[in-house]
Amino acid sequence: MLRLLTMIAVLFIVLAQSGQAQLPEIPEMKLSCTGTALIVDNPDLSPYLIVNVHVSWPERNESWREFPDGVVIQDAGETTLAYRDFVTDYREDKDRGYPDHVAFILLNVDDKFVSLNFELKEGKSYVANERLNTDLTKLYQSFPKPQKK
Repeated sequence: MLRLLTMIAVLFIVLAQSGQAQLPEIPEMKLSCTGTALIVDNPDLSPYLIVNVHVSWPERNESWREFPDGVVIQDAGETTLAYRDFVTDYREDKDRGYPDHVAFILLNVDDKFVSLNFELKEGKSYVANERLNTDLTKLYQSFPKPQKK
């Protein structure tokens, strides 16, 4: 009986480790904002397709949740995402300023979904929420793989 319990425990450990090994790498991108655009600095040598972007200003109870079509965060450099290019109800005459939260669902070159969440800190700088990124990236691995066109 003890031998059976030991084998089951070892099996669970191996399964847990194999599940962690399949988690895609979360890129260490940096985010900045101009008030009319998001600027993503990607030091990775790999591009990422933006599946979804959620930008929010909780104090004003305003947010956008958009599914930009074919927008790619380029590899090894900065990508500027002007609000007018991906927000369906964007108006030039309304200054939105710096959002408090920015969340991306990205697709890497291996067709794995990756979460990238940023929070605005003092001084108009953004900090990645690493714990949330890891937790959501784990969750996103249960999503079906995207269909090839």
